[in-house]
Amino acid sequence: MKRNKLNLIVIFMVLIYVFFSTTAVFAQSTSGDDVTRRIDAAFRARNVGSLKLILEENEGSKNYSAIEKYVLKNARTCLINNDLQMASDAALALIDANLDNFEAVEFFTQVEKAITKREEEKRKEEQAKQLEEFKKITSEEKQKDTIKKEYKTFTHEETGETVYLDQDYNMRFTQTSWCFYFGFLDVSVVIDAGDVSPKYGFGVNGNWIYRDDAFSVGAEGSGDVHIISFAGYQNIISSLKAVVIGSMNSINHNLFLRLGFSSYFTTLDSEGGTKSAIPIDFMGPTIGVGYRDFKIFNFLTDTFIDYNFGHLFTKNVYTSLDAGINFTLVLADLNKVDVGITFGFYDTFMITSTGVHNQIKAIISMGVGNND
Repeated sequence: MKRNKLNLIVIFMVLIYVFFSTTAVFAQSTSGDDVTRRIDAAFRARNVGSLKLILEENEGSKNYSAIEKYVLKNARTCLINNDLQMASDAALALIDANLDNFEAVEFFTQVEKAITKREEEKRKEEQAKQLEEFKKITSEEKQKDTIKKEYKTFTHEETGETVYLDQDYNMRFTQTSWCFYFGFLDVSVVIDAGDVSPKYGFGVNGNWIYRDDAFSVGAEGSGDVHIISFAGYQNIISSLKAVVIGSMNSINHNLFLRLGFSSYFTTLDSEGGTKSAIPIDFMGPTIGVGYRDFKIFNFLTDTFIDYNFGHLFTKNVYTSLDAGINFTLVLADLNKVDVGITFGFYDTFMITSTGVHNQIKAIISMGVGNND
C-alpha cells in the first residue's frame, strides 16, 4: 500500500514538471513569435526607432542573439532589394545596441561601400544628364542662330503662327510699292571753288517699283531748289533727276542698277554777278547702283551712288558724282497707305576747270507711300 502511494506521488510530481516545462516552452515560443512580428512590422514601416526599442527591451534575454540574427537577416534582405538606407540603419541599430556584434559591423561597412558606390554612379549619371542638357541647349541656340542668319520670321498677328522664310525671299504682300515725299526742310552747305555757302530750300522725291519673283523694275524721281543763301554766293541752285531702276531677285533683291537722266542749274550771284564753279546748266545721262529696302533698327533704308555723264556734254567739267542715303520711319499705318518721315543725306561732287563744287544736303521729308 505504501509503495503504491509512493508511485502516485512520483507520477504526480512528474506530471507537474512536465506541465510547467511545457508552459515555459510555450511562453518562450509565444514571446519569440511576438518579437519576430514586431521586427517584421518595423522593417515594413521602415521604423528604425521601433527596431531600436525592440533591441533595448530584449537586451540580456536568452533569445537576444537570435533576435540580433533575425534583424541582420532582414537587413540583408533590404540590401538585396536595394534598400540600402534601411539596411544601413538596421545594422547601425545593432551596433549601437551591441558593440561586440562584429557581424553587424562588417555588414554595415559593406552597406556603406554600396551606398558610396551608388551615390558616385548617381553623380556620374547626373553629370551626364547635365552635359546632355547643355549639348541640347547649345544645339538649340546654334539652330536659332542659323535660323536668324538664314531665315526671316513672319508671325501672323491673329493666330500667332510663325512662318520661316529664306533671307533672300522677297517678303511682300503686294507686287507694287510707291511713295511720294515733300522735303519741307532742305538744308545744304555748298563748297564752291573755295567759297562756303549755307542754303535753304525744299524738294520732292518719289518712286514706284514693280516686283516679281525673278526681277524688280521701277522708277525714281527727285528734285529740289535752294532759294535762300545765308552766306557766300547768293545764287539759286536746283537739281532734277529721273532714273529707271531694276534688280535681278535671284541674285539679290536689294541690289538695283540705276540708269537715267540728271541735271543741275544755277543762277548768277545776285550780289557780285559772279557764278559758282558749277555751270549755269549741267545735264546728261547717269548710271549707278543702289541698295534699298533694308532695315537699320526701325528705319527702312536705301542708298545709292551715281556717275553723271553730263561732263561729256559740258565744257570745263571733268567729272560728276552723286551719292545719298535715306532713312524712312513709318509714323502711321493706314492699311493701304503709310504716313512716314524720311531723313536724307546727299552729296553732289564735281570737278571743274574753276575748282571743286561739293554740295552736301540734309533733307527732312514727310509723305505717304505703300511699301508692304
